[in-house]
Amino acid sequence: SGHQPCMAGDGKEIRKILDLLLHNIMRDLEQMNRMTVGAIEDYLDSILRGADKLTENLFYEEKVPAIKDSWESFAVVDCMNPIRDHQSHAVGTILIKLYARQNPYGTKNSGKLFEMEKALNRIIEDADDEHYFITRMGAYADYDAVNDIFFDIVQLNLIIT
Repeated sequence: SGHQPCMAGDGKEIRKILDLLLHNIMRDLEQMNRMTVGAIEDYLDSILRGADKLTENLFYEEKVPAIKDSWESFAVVDCMNPIRDHQSHAVGTILIKLYARQNPYGTKNSGKLFEMEKALNRIIEDADDEHYFITRMGAYADYDAVNDIFFDIVQLNLIIT
C-alpha cells in the first residue's frame, strides 16, 4: 500500500512562497531602516528646518551648540531615548528643545517661545507621512544656567510603521 510522499507543490507554487518570503524580509528591512536614528533625524529635519517652518538653527544633539549672537532663537532635537521595536511598528519619544534669547530685561522671552511652540504644533498637525506619525505628549520649561538661556521642551511621541 505505497503511500506517496507529500509534495509541497510544483515549481510555480514554491516560487510564489519564496517571493512572498523575500517580500516580507525586504519589508521588514525597510521598516528597520526607518527606525534608525539617522532616518528619524532626516525625517524630522525635513519637517522642522527652515525659516518658514520651526527654525533654520536646528541641531541634533544633547548639548547646546555655541550660541551665535545673530540667533534670536534655535532648537535642539533630542533623539537620545530608545526607539522600541514592536515588530509591526516602533515607538519612541523625541524631545524638541526650543530656545529663545532673553528679553532686554534679562527675563524669559515667553512671546518668542510661544511663537515657536505654536509653529511646532502646526508642523505636528500638518505632518503627513506614510511611515512616521507624531503626536504631542506634553511640554515643560527649563533654564540652562551654563548658557544663561531659557528654553521650553516639547515631548513628542513618534510611531514608525
